[in-house]
Amino acid sequence: MPATMAGRKRVFDSVFPSSCLKDLAPTPVLSQTEFDRSVRDPIFSPTLRPAPEALTTYPEHVIWDRAWHAATSFLTLPERDFVERRDRRDLDAFAAAYNKVPRDAFESIRYVILKHQEERAREQKTEHENLVEWYTNHVRGHFLAHSKAPLLRQFYGEDAGQVLLRIRNSLDMIQSVYIYPLMQCLLPHLTSFEAKLSKSNFQRDLHALAAYALPQTEIEVLLTRFLSNCSRKILGIGDEEFELSAQISPYPQHDLDTEMQPAVPQVTYRSYYPSCVSMSELDEANDIFVEPNDVKQIRNELLALMKTWSSVGLGGDKARKIFAAVLDQMLTEFVNWSYAGIDDDESGVLPHLRYWIENVFSRYAVQFLNALRSGETVFFDRSSEINLSDVQNWQEMALTRLGALRVEELFEIVMDWDSTKSRIDDLKYYITNPSTRTYLTSNFIAVLSSRLLQPGVSTLHILRLYISIIRAFRRLDPKGVLLDRVARPVRRYLRDREDTVKVIATGLFSDVEDVEGEPLPPDAEVLNEAASELKEHGIDNAKEDEGDTDWNNLNWVPDPIDAASDYRKSKNFDVIGSLMSLFESKDTIVKELQTMLSDRLLKNRKDFNQETTVLELLKIRFGESVLQSCSVMLRDIKRESININQTIRQEQGLEPSKNETDREISSTSQPDLHAKILSHLFWPTLQDQTFKVPMQIMAQQHLYEKGFSALKQSRNLTWLNALGQVEIELELKDRCFRGEVTPWEASVIHAFDSDPATTSNLSISRTVEDLATELEMSPLLVRSACKLWLSKSILTETTPDTYEVLETLPDGTDAAHATSTITTATPNHPTSGSLSSSSAAAAIAAAETAASLAAHSASESLLQQKMAVYHQFILSLLTNQGAMPLPRIVMMLGMVVPGGFPFSNEELKDFLGRMVRDGEVEMGGGGVYKAVTMGQS
Repeated sequence: MPATMAGRKRVFDSVFPSSCLKDLAPTPVLSQTEFDRSVRDPIFSPTLRPAPEALTTYPEHVIWDRAWHAATSFLTLPERDFVERRDRRDLDAFAAAYNKVPRDAFESIRYVILKHQEERAREQKTEHENLVEWYTNHVRGHFLAHSKAPLLRQFYGEDAGQVLLRIRNSLDMIQSVYIYPLMQCLLPHLTSFEAKLSKSNFQRDLHALAAYALPQTEIEVLLTRFLSNCSRKILGIGDEEFELSAQISPYPQHDLDTEMQPAVPQVTYRSYYPSCVSMSELDEANDIFVEPNDVKQIRNELLALMKTWSSVGLGGDKARKIFAAVLDQMLTEFVNWSYAGIDDDESGVLPHLRYWIENVFSRYAVQFLNALRSGETVFFDRSSEINLSDVQNWQEMALTRLGALRVEELFEIVMDWDSTKSRIDDLKYYITNPSTRTYLTSNFIAVLSSRLLQPGVSTLHILRLYISIIRAFRRLDPKGVLLDRVARPVRRYLRDREDTVKVIATGLFSDVEDVEGEPLPPDAEVLNEAASELKEHGIDNAKEDEGDTDWNNLNWVPDPIDAASDYRKSKNFDVIGSLMSLFESKDTIVKELQTMLSDRLLKNRKDFNQETTVLELLKIRFGESVLQSCSVMLRDIKRESININQTIRQEQGLEPSKNETDREISSTSQPDLHAKILSHLFWPTLQDQTFKVPMQIMAQQHLYEKGFSALKQSRNLTWLNALGQVEIELELKDRCFRGEVTPWEASVIHAFDSDPATTSNLSISRTVEDLATELEMSPLLVRSACKLWLSKSILTETTPDTYEVLETLPDGTDAAHATSTITTATPNHPTSGSLSSSSAAAAIAAAETAASLAAHSASESLLQQKMAVYHQFILSLLTNQGAMPLPRIVMMLGMVVPGGFPFSNEELKDFLGRMVRDGEVEMGGGGVYKAVTMGQS
């Protein structure tokens, strides 16, 4: 074969070893006589100069072939398995065979190596093969033929640690066997530099051969699982917390691959590393904390394995990448397991996390990488693999993971704001760049849409969450950009809720303190947070911010760079300001405040200090002119009504004389009438029911009207009989009932008196129909009043809708509990029976509901009558101007109606809905209304 072809073949064989290594074999065997003669020839002696006649006797290629055969025959490895057949005697015999090299093999090996070195030294083209390269190729063939299959059979068992140990031990045994002949027979004939280089290249080829033969995917899976399990134990993930002052006892011994599932969170900072909540405790921890013994053992065994793991060629960059992925996973697991749901009033989470990164996480990473590096035969300088900047980057990564955890918990944090507000501080570091700010807001908006902004959630609950959102995001981002983003969908949803205004107004007037100034427990049915915010921040944040037009504001700063185009941040944009700005116009909330204030002022209360305080605080925000009607209403009740009532009663003789005793007053049949005078123009439309009052009341009303006309000559009185309270006393044969009821309930029970001049005989039977005709009252109200008196055990139902007075309670019924019993009767045999107090309460609630429905029906009828005045205005507007949306209709009516349009958008929407049902108006797409023209159905 020409020298060129031989060189090409060697190059091809080095690239494709699997196809040609099977053909490698020593040179053909010579006869004993020829071999002995060639060995005894002086040319084999490196110390003797060959004689000229010897050179002519034996051709050079014959000498080379004989020496090559002797060397390769000696270096040829036995065809056996060194993985599964690990007999100590066989290994000792194998090592002994190469400890003392025979002279003929020694001289042959030396001749071949020196001959190759001479040719290379003369810088001539090498015609003879390198013996070290031959041995390397021979090892490759032997590995593929005898070691690969047994090595692959080591991948069994569920214990990843044991599998990796078997692979490591097997590779270590194989490489020790393969490198021993090289060290004993070949390298001594080379210079120190060549020996070192040959050994390095041989080990590199062995490492590449192991990496080629083993399934890398399975190796990565096993190593990842093994490192994850060890890392959890070393980094303190999944174990109970240890107190710093307590002596740390060793854990039970575990195998290296014990699956460690995180325990159920029980304590703060769930790690056996120091649970520090302040920097002073961090300093003390360095002197007190001792690592558990079993953790030390696992750490040492892991580092020892990683050293040998690199020495057998399975370390390097792949192992580093796997370890980096495991560390990344451990960082997330530690943050989630240690700090999920943890609240610390002293904000000790961040110092504890930084301490763990610096003293535990970084230390583990440095030790692991040093173990990998120490096991590598050839490595570059990696002294700067981990430095201070890497530790700082890990701390930033950990704080980012903590921020991501708090983003997932943000909805729960907002829901339990009073007890979880410290967790919001952990997000301040997280929101320092636009991408994380966008992620936080988008994620929170998605959670709000799925969990809060749903039809099944009450408006009260949404408003409470909205107040907590304002508080939380004000603490998180004082500039208000994040709050502006997340509040938009909530505000838009609340505007579409019909009862939003009512819930806010009710909450503003709710009682949050008792008469002694002590805070009252929160009411689950009322938005107490609104009243609390109004009292706590009402004066401080009352002045409105003029924004960019406030030229005297020396603290002005431009809008944040990530603010929306329509962002407007007011320095006083607190909870109350946010609630008030839900609506486009202040008139919406002001009208509801008037309605709520009227309901509270008409109740029989000793004072109205709560209403006065709320109104004064609201005046600071809205101004005097906006709440003028509310001021007049409050003045009517607190001052005007008291003065007018006292004057009229004295002038008309309605006030009892000072000489009359209480017994004499109570024994008279004349009722004691007190009236509240309301200014009709400033009070909202009140839900009134028309009915006849008893004659005694009617007579006193006439006297009251006479006195009022004399006092206020230009004003007239209109009695609202359904509003107010009546203190009533009923005397029965075996008991006496005293209580406070509504006027229409008192009128119904008064109708059971056979003699209007006395209340001693209440024995007649009345039907609902008769009472409705006599009192000119709605049958619904009559029936609800009878149900009330039935629940008080004053009436009994003899037949359906027929009632009579229950003068005597049935036997066994305590008169003291008469108000909590109900008597019933069948049509054929009237009997009395007591029901439970819950049934009585249900009857009272039913009566109140019926009264409310009747009042609401009357109010709707009155509103429809008032809106009918604007019926033609609306039809003409839609006919002449074309289709319009609701806001434009309101605006146009405000322009064309003299004095302005007095109704809200919701009231107009209901009226337009009735016009749609009547076929006068039709509603198109997008909420646009248009008039129905002739020819349309």
